[in-house]
Amino acid sequence: VRRKIQTMLRQWADSINSAEKYELLAGIFEAAGGDFLDAAQVYYNKASEKKSRLITTQNVLKSGKIHYKEGGREKLYTAKNELEKALKEFKELSSIADQAEACLQLLLVHNRLGIVKEGIKYGEKAVDLYRQLVEIDSSKIFELAQALRGLALISIRGIPDVSTIIKIEEKEHCIKILEEATKLCKVSFELLRRIGNRSGERGGGQTLNVLGVIKLRLEDYIEAEKCFDEFLNLSGRSRFLRESFQGYRNVALSEYNLALKEPGKKKDWLDKAVINYDHAIRCLGGDPKIPNQQPRSRDEFNTRYNRSCAKMERAEPEDIEFAMQELITLKSVAPNIVPSHEIWHWRANILSALSKAYSKLDRDEEALRCTKELVQEYERVENKDIEKQPFGIQNAKQNLQSASIWLKQIAKAKEAEDLDQKITKQLERINNLSQSVPSIPLKDWSTVISQIEQIE
Repeated sequence: VRRKIQTMLRQWADSINSAEKYELLAGIFEAAGGDFLDAAQVYYNKASEKKSRLITTQNVLKSGKIHYKEGGREKLYTAKNELEKALKEFKELSSIADQAEACLQLLLVHNRLGIVKEGIKYGEKAVDLYRQLVEIDSSKIFELAQALRGLALISIRGIPDVSTIIKIEEKEHCIKILEEATKLCKVSFELLRRIGNRSGERGGGQTLNVLGVIKLRLEDYIEAEKCFDEFLNLSGRSRFLRESFQGYRNVALSEYNLALKEPGKKKDWLDKAVINYDHAIRCLGGDPKIPNQQPRSRDEFNTRYNRSCAKMERAEPEDIEFAMQELITLKSVAPNIVPSHEIWHWRANILSALSKAYSKLDRDEEALRCTKELVQEYERVENKDIEKQPFGIQNAKQNLQSASIWLKQIAKAKEAEDLDQKITKQLERINNLSQSVPSIPLKDWSTVISQIEQIE
């Protein structure tokens, strides 16, 4: 017992900041009285100076958090700069709790900016600091769970579906990262369950959401669908929360992929997917019944595109017509919503989908026009841009192969033959490309996880 108390005292002493340390010293000298009172005054002055500096730095941290919530690339870089400045100050002030919070926020900012390696470093530091703090203050379990989940999320960022990775060593590396991220999510969820946290944007539901995304990357769509469905159950299936949007969109994505894998249940899965995409659009403030409503965000743009694909797979004339109108709108607004370096990717996807819609409605002239534009998109884009784009190679193959199959079916033999030759050339080029896999450092979290699991 004595050893345990001594250990906890040392941990506590290490965790308090310099302002608190000076206050403790001042109190000791004041209690001693007499000739020690002058020393007490000196330490109280130092404590006051450090505390003032600490409050100023905490305000910088709060400002960084606000800029992060505001979103937008410029605001995110402002948040990054402010948080890095705050972290440096907190280190000098020996404030471990504030350092942990700054690292956690920097992890989130770097994830949004797509700066993976640096973000992982901040995530690892946040986990380590919160693990230390939890041993002496169980109220920090919630933040530790956030750090574990955030680290899992940024670790899998940029990893494509494993079937698209050609090189065996890269595929094995990515699978191992996904497995380690799964462990982090499971511990995060267990910690949140232990403290009774159910939902909320930073709760257990979000951890299930990240776990579901991992299952999508592994192409385990049944397990992904289960994770997202449980996520929605935890959040109460509200249609007003941002987290509900994520759940509805992701469960629909799982159902769409299951429809493609299970032809016998295709209609049932597609019906469910369309309903859930509709719910996701409502969560974002849109009206799913209006096909030409302009999306107000990247999330709504993405959701409406995926719903169009699901509607076309149902192959009902009214669904195809609806999807076609929606795709035309998305094509026109893409430059205002999608980052400039991804425009080619989304234009190609939309043109491919539009070509399918026109062909299903027997509007071959328009389908041919869209197919020509599709090929031109791939002729313009450089190899490195296709390789760097998540799902770039996978989608390019699907789009071009689909166009080639359709061209062989239409009557305009000469025109179709010339275009098909161009498609064949692009497919040969795409087949020689290799999906860019992020160079993510691989760490075995078993030791840290076992330490966390022992926390009472």
